[in-house]
Amino acid sequence: MPNKRPEPTVSAEHIAVANSVQNDYIKGTYNEEDFQILSTMRYDPTLPASLSDHVPKNISGETTVLKPSAGAIASDKFFLFDEHVKRINFSLGYFHWDYELSAQMLLDKLNAALEVEDVSKSLKLRVMIGNDGKVRIEIHPTPECDNLLAGLTTELTLWEVGIDKNPTDVTPFTSLKTTQRDHYDQSRKNSRIEVGMKRDVIIYNPSKYVMECSISNVAFVRKHENAAGETVERWVTPPLVCGCICGTMRSWLLKNGIMEEEPVMVKDIRVGEPVLMFNALMGVVKGKIVAEFSESEA
Repeated sequence: MPNKRPEPTVSAEHIAVANSVQNDYIKGTYNEEDFQILSTMRYDPTLPASLSDHVPKNISGETTVLKPSAGAIASDKFFLFDEHVKRINFSLGYFHWDYELSAQMLLDKLNAALEVEDVSKSLKLRVMIGNDGKVRIEIHPTPECDNLLAGLTTELTLWEVGIDKNPTDVTPFTSLKTTQRDHYDQSRKNSRIEVGMKRDVIIYNPSKYVMECSISNVAFVRKHENAAGETVERWVTPPLVCGCICGTMRSWLLKNGIMEEEPVMVKDIRVGEPVLMFNALMGVVKGKIVAEFSESEA
């Protein structure tokens, strides 16, 4: 079970706002037993070597590596391990669940879950934490990938990306990753997207600002004028204020200057334009905006 959370150091004003959201929306709409905090992680035996081969030259890609006990798996075999720990604990604090999950505790639980698995292959791990502090881990197969940052360099379009028919309300469940995912399921249903299809759908808020895709964050190419007065292109991803999930891959890309935050309106999206889709399971892949999905799906 996670450790008891220390007393917060944020201001009374911020605590009051969080309490208001907690009481007025979350507790008024859901029982805390109805959802769990979720983090979907990638175990990959080729890490970190396979990632370092593709990290842009100006980025170190270094993280703190926890030394495991004899025979155990080190933290650098779990993609973006540090980012997952940070987000899990932020979410625990946001929902006022009086626990924290240390990096070592998470690593120990991941190792325990993998004891009976074939760790020579990549795996998807769904880490779920309940309001009672209990941690449950589901393990599923996932495709091998020799370059988790492939979308940053390839011109090959892998995914078709449509736009949802209806807006999605911004709630704590769009900003924080939990098992309460009805809004994503509905968007996929609207677009007739099934599991395994290389398709996704842009989700946007009632003000028509892009939030994300149904299974990943998203970025677009946009132009701006630099300090020298030159017009240059760069990747931009919607800011958290628009209601998108605080994704771990998103955090890493922003932290390392690979993209910037900028609001994107649905009306400014053009059919045929490239997008990046990214999460901590598949890394970064490239997609293309389509008006309609193709007839066949591989």
